[in-house]
Amino acid sequence: MIEVNNKILDLELLIDDKITKISELKFKYLILYFYPKDLTSGCSIEAKAYNDLLPEFNKLDTLVLGVSSNNKGSHSKFINKLGLNFKLVDDVDQKLGYYFDTYKEKSMYGKKYLGYVRSTFIINHNLEVLYVNYKANSSKDAITSLDFIKSLN
Repeated sequence: MIEVNNKILDLELLIDDKITKISELKFKYLILYFYPKDLTSGCSIEAKAYNDLLPEFNKLDTLVLGVSSNNKGSHSKFINKLGLNFKLVDDVDQKLGYYFDTYKEKSMYGKKYLGYVRSTFIINHNLEVLYVNYKANSSKDAITSLDFIKSLN
């Protein structure tokens, strides 16, 4: 389990069919928020909230990236439908989900399955974890993340 003050590995992210290491991205703070599935109600609420607050995140030199096991095609539909102005990371092999301990057994209507637990991590440019929330709320996650980053400045 990732905890505050842990230093993460310089992981590779698949964004728009390009593999990029986290250290190659430009940011003071990086928000990696993990969500279960593109085009679902809770995930749409969360993505829209991050998108609405994006100008404020940008002022604080904060890069927002959403992560799910959906592929580029699904992400493109999600981005277009909601008019998102930030990137989504393809984690179809769940490597990031396992690394951050967000890909777990879940249960719905008595059925067990593997999926993402809605979680958020804020990381600085030295790859140090500043904030961890393994129980993120889809309607409050973006504002909570913004408030935390504001408290650092």
